[in-house]
Amino acid sequence: MGKFSFGDAPGVAEHEVINKLRESVAVNEFLFYRSGADENDWLFGEMGEVWECQCTACGQTFLEGKDRGKPPKGWTSCPRCGETVTPRRWRDRAVLDKQELSFQVFRRGAGSEIWLNGYQITRDREGQFHAWEYARAVFYPGGAQRWTRARNYIQGVLPWEERKSVALKRWHGVYGQTRENWFARISREEAKGTVMEYSQYDRALEVLSDPVEYLALYCKYPACEYIWKAGLGWMFRARERDRGGFQKCVNLRAKTPHGLLRGFGKTDVKALRGMTYFGHAEAYRRLREAGAILADGDGVEYAGAVADAGERVREYCFDHARGVYKYFRRQKKRSGLSYGNLLRDYGDYLIEIDEIGGAGEMWPDDLHAAHERLSARLRRKKTAQSNSDFRARRRLLNRYRFAWHGMLIRPIDSETELIREGEMQMNCVAGYALRHKEGKTAIFVLRRRDKPREPWCTVEFSEKDNKVRQCRAYRNGNAPPEAQEFVRQWLAHNEKIRTGHVRREKFA
Repeated sequence: MGKFSFGDAPGVAEHEVINKLRESVAVNEFLFYRSGADENDWLFGEMGEVWECQCTACGQTFLEGKDRGKPPKGWTSCPRCGETVTPRRWRDRAVLDKQELSFQVFRRGAGSEIWLNGYQITRDREGQFHAWEYARAVFYPGGAQRWTRARNYIQGVLPWEERKSVALKRWHGVYGQTRENWFARISREEAKGTVMEYSQYDRALEVLSDPVEYLALYCKYPACEYIWKAGLGWMFRARERDRGGFQKCVNLRAKTPHGLLRGFGKTDVKALRGMTYFGHAEAYRRLREAGAILADGDGVEYAGAVADAGERVREYCFDHARGVYKYFRRQKKRSGLSYGNLLRDYGDYLIEIDEIGGAGEMWPDDLHAAHERLSARLRRKKTAQSNSDFRARRRLLNRYRFAWHGMLIRPIDSETELIREGEMQMNCVAGYALRHKEGKTAIFVLRRRDKPREPWCTVEFSEKDNKVRQCRAYRNGNAPPEAQEFVRQWLAHNEKIRTGHVRREKFA
């Protein structure tokens, strides 16, 4: 059994909650209007045209004379109460149904305890707010308790039930949509002498997604206060997604503030302030214990880069901490790159060594230059294999070679030539490399016989139906008329070859 019962909470009237809500939340107020008649006009009766208005800010429904020069759609404030409003047609009062939110209110208890009441806030068509309490929690020295209840259309309001965990109870809709949540802050004067006085709850409300869970943690471990005061509030943000990392880094059972951080000394606190999650802190701690880095900005940057590096590089950095740090510090001075970029480049460099067959220096004097050399070597190796596949494809397509009236056409020779063709012709033919190599299409080059090495037109050919899908000149322009006539002659020639009525023409 807990220390309190949900019935021990101080009573709160609904109007008090609504007043707190208006003080804490910027709610959109509306002025609804429609055409009407002034029944009190004894002279004109129903002929006296007016605007019938309803203001949600002051709750008044009133009549306003029609002024053709200033219709209600241009009003920015209520003519009765002067509050800022958004004018809407009377039929649009359904927007009030959508003004649903969760609202958490702190209240002081009889002793040092603090109660938190959670309300579901709705609004009716008259603009009135309604509060229904669905969650309740109490915070006291040494612990916290929480109760919730629910309601539905079949069973109605269900009884209060105590929950094991103390965390923020959010309001979820039928389709899982979460209502916006707000807190009514408690003043420092109200918190004085209570469990919340030194909890740093104002900071928690600003930065944490679940300040309720934090307050429960503080009640159990008041040492949380010193984490904030040390400038390490990010640890509570990180705890919400990595509790294991928090436990490795922080010892809330410590008897003194100096024992709060596991494996960290006084000089490390300033360095830890610049971090954002526990992976960086753990890498920093290990490197500090190995004597590799100092408690300075350079050490923090390097530790963060190590934490974010690939597993293989990270192992090198931890297993040979001092030597590897000195190596990357030299590389940083030489290249001007950040540690993060250097460690990523080194990871790529190791992969390339594996792909090339292990032929490479593990710790080159100039990492950037060595990486470039190995990348170029690997590209040549891959290109050589690809070019070999292209030449095999060329041998199959040689039957379509053709020359006519000073022009010739032939299949592309290699991937290197295909890339060069695309660059010089300013088109995207290089993107057809894989499809050409796999036989899904066929790329040919159309040249003038007196300029066989100079790109002129690029042709995509379909063997299956003997059709030219594309014949493009420079910058994807249309082929000149003589090239188009050549293509017609070429296709006619190909058709004769396919039917066996002509022998393939030979040309050099």
